[in-house]
Amino acid sequence: MKVKKLILLLSIVLFCGSCSHNRITQKTDASNTSQEVSVPKPVKSNVVSKNNQGMLLGKIEIANLMNELPIFKSKKETYQPEPDAVSVIKNYDQDVHVIVFLGTWCGDSKRNVPAFIKLLESAQNQHFTAEYWGLDRTKSDELGMTKTYAIKRVPTFIFIENGTEFGRITENPGVSMEDDIAEILENRL
Repeated sequence: MKVKKLILLLSIVLFCGSCSHNRITQKTDASNTSQEVSVPKPVKSNVVSKNNQGMLLGKIEIANLMNELPIFKSKKETYQPEPDAVSVIKNYDQDVHVIVFLGTWCGDSKRNVPAFIKLLESAQNQHFTAEYWGLDRTKSDELGMTKTYAIKRVPTFIFIENGTEFGRITENPGVSMEDDIAEILENRL
């Protein structure tokens, strides 16, 4: 009986800690100042695997994400970004690269990553590029990128301009994906 209770308790702790619903939005540091932190260039890899639990791991192409896990496609199709915030993103004229760390098993990722993809498609801004990295429940990867970028929760969207991180959205946006990104970009100007 004690063993069953211990297993149940451990399962609950692991589940709750794997994909939290706490909202964290930060610029580059805990004080939310405009201090810039240099980050290394991301490692390029074509490693993608779908393990026996349906997780996509490694670098993920959007087409693979939509085909392998239809929930991402349906969430993207139904998301309607707010037009005023989209126009801020559409008119941003600096090159921005976004690294997205996600868990295909995570409810926050299933909600926020499709919204982000739809937002970039709606903005049609050639200055924005993005890459997507699937993580397991331990939020680790074989290339060590989660350590490099200090990933603790998923999804995490890291905004980089000229090799410097200037914004980050972790798990859930404060208002909406497009409003939070517009705010990050407006604070950059």
